[in-house]
Amino acid sequence: GYDFRPAYLQIGERLRSMGEPPVVALTATATEKVRMAIIRFVGMRDPHLVATSPHRSNLAFDVLHCAGGARLRALARLALRVRRPGIIYCSTTREVDEIWAVLKRFGVPVHRYHGKMSSAERTKSQNAFMQRGRRTVMVATSAFGLGIDKSDIRYVLHYQSPASLEQYVQEAGRAGRDGRRANCILLFSSEDRAIHEALLARSRVRPEQLYKLSKALGAWAKEEKVPSLQALALSAELGTRTTGALLALMDEAALVKWDSDAVYVIVPPEEFEPRARELAGQFETLRTQDSRRLDAVADYALDAVCRANVLREYFGEEGEEPCGMCDGCRGQADRPES
Repeated sequence: GYDFRPAYLQIGERLRSMGEPPVVALTATATEKVRMAIIRFVGMRDPHLVATSPHRSNLAFDVLHCAGGARLRALARLALRVRRPGIIYCSTTREVDEIWAVLKRFGVPVHRYHGKMSSAERTKSQNAFMQRGRRTVMVATSAFGLGIDKSDIRYVLHYQSPASLEQYVQEAGRAGRDGRRANCILLFSSEDRAIHEALLARSRVRPEQLYKLSKALGAWAKEEKVPSLQALALSAELGTRTTGALLALMDEAALVKWDSDAVYVIVPPEEFEPRARELAGQFETLRTQDSRRLDAVADYALDAVCRANVLREYFGEEGEEPCGMCDGCRGQADRPES
C-alpha cells in the first residue's frame, strides 16, 4: 500500500501517460475505504469490483483475556492441548525466542522464525514446518507469512493483539485451508497497544522531521546549491540515518534524486516545499489511521458478540447469521480469577 511505498500514489499519473491501458488491481484483505482509495489513485473508470468474504465458515475465533504471567501459562496450556500443526505469532523477536525456548522445555516440537535469524536458519526452520504430515508448531513474527500455504494448520494463535484487523485476518486465515475446523485464538491484554504504538512510532515518518528536511532542502535549492547527505543533515538538524530515510521517501515521491554524493531537487524550487508538505500531511493521516486500527482491534476483542460478524462488518459486509463456532456464540464458562 501507499503507506509502504508513497510512489504508489503516482500509479494513476503513470498510467495516463501510457494511454490509460486496461488495469487489474489486486490486494489482500482491504476495507471498503481502502478499496475506494485504490480505485481513486489508480484512476479506474467504472471498475468491476470483486471482494470475497474475509471469513471462512470452518474457522472458530476465540479471545482469551490475560496479561502478565497468566498469558504465558495460557499459551503453554494451549500449545500442549490444541491439535497441531499450529502457528504462534508474537510482536517482537525477543518474545519469539523466549516462547520457543519455553515450549522446547515442555517437549513441544517447535520451530522459530524472525528477521534477526540468518537466511539459512529461517529457510531451514520454514522447510521443517512446511513438510507434509509433520505436526509441529512455528513461533514467529509477522515476517513469517509470504508463501505460507500449508493446508492442514489446525490453529493460529496470536500471543499479543496484532496492529490491525487486516493483519489479524490475513494471519488467522492461514489456518484450516483444507476446509476442516481450525482455531484462531487471540490472547488479549489492553497493555498490547503500547507495544504497537512504540513499534509504529519507530517505523512511521514523523511529519515534523519531513518539514525540517524540506525547509532545509528548499533553502539549498533556492541558492542553486547541491548538498551532500551530511551537509543536508547538519542544516536540517537531523541525524544522517533519519535524513537518509526521509530522502528515500522523497525520491519515491519524485521530489529529489539522491546518489551517494549529492541530493538534487528535481522539481521547480517554488513547488518543492508545498509538495513536500503535502507528503508530510499524508504521513500525518497514516499515523491517525494507525490509531483507529488499534481501536478496531480492541473493539473486536472486547465485544461479546459473534466475532465472525464483527470481522464481516469491518470489511464492509452486512452481518449474517451468527457463526455458532466462536466464543461469542458459544458463551464462555466462568473462569476463576487465578
